[in-house]
Amino acid sequence: MVFITSWSLVVIATLLTTVNAYGYRPLDVVGCGRSSLPIFNATEDEQYADIRNHPWMALIVNQDKIPCPAVLIPIWNRNSSRIVLTSAKCQNQASIDSLEVIIGIGPDGRIHENYTTISKSAGSYWYRSKEADGAAFLFLKKDVKFNEFVRPVCLPRQSGPPPHTPCVLTGWEVQTYGNGSSGLQHAGLKETHLIGGSRKFGAYDGKARLKIRDTFNKTGVTHSTSSPLVCFHDGLWALYGIYLPSQSTENHSIFMGIYEKLHLIEDEIELPTRPGAMHVVMQFFKNFFG
Repeated sequence: MVFITSWSLVVIATLLTTVNAYGYRPLDVVGCGRSSLPIFNATEDEQYADIRNHPWMALIVNQDKIPCPAVLIPIWNRNSSRIVLTSAKCQNQASIDSLEVIIGIGPDGRIHENYTTISKSAGSYWYRSKEADGAAFLFLKKDVKFNEFVRPVCLPRQSGPPPHTPCVLTGWEVQTYGNGSSGLQHAGLKETHLIGGSRKFGAYDGKARLKIRDTFNKTGVTHSTSSPLVCFHDGLWALYGIYLPSQSTENHSIFMGIYEKLHLIEDEIELPTRPGAMHVVMQFFKNFFG
């Protein structure tokens, strides 16, 4: 006969909680996902954002085409990156070598030579479905070094964040007077606050989609197909999706999930797969018993 003590039950419950929590935790590399963005607990309509709170946001410009947002993601390098994620729609509006990516726009919305990097795109991997625009990983000709205003967002370990997680949808409001980066006059960042619930994330319509029930006013917002969704949990901001305005409704926002697309660039990044339960258990005992 096997006797299970109360202490054993507590340990088992703690281990199960640890395994589940560690599986959710974003991949923490190169100082990713750090921000001073205040944590919130309710959905809020679009508002102007402090650019310094979104150091992973990038802006793609090209001649007379509409500028679109992108987001800097970490690679194997420890102090720089050369990959941004955007939408296939944005990538397809011009030839790859004509796209310029601006990263590190200053708090006043302008380019500053001390911390802004402007790089041409050198190539891409992209995924596209027949029903909606897909994701595009743009490779830059010039590495982007990290600084006060430039830092990558973390990558997720699974397709959706934990229940009741604060998430931010972010897009650019841009003023230009000419073509390309030289014509950028001012770039303002806008954000919409969302809260993910336990039944509001997951597959939607049989595809890799995230679905969030919301109440924010979608009329006249700056968010485009390339706007990223980043969510805060375990002390880090992680990238979970790209906004799909054409599929969103008055009461729901739909996002293309990006976790399933990361294998396209697995040679460039540390792929954030979920650790095995035994690995987590061993880590628990190591931490618990010192």
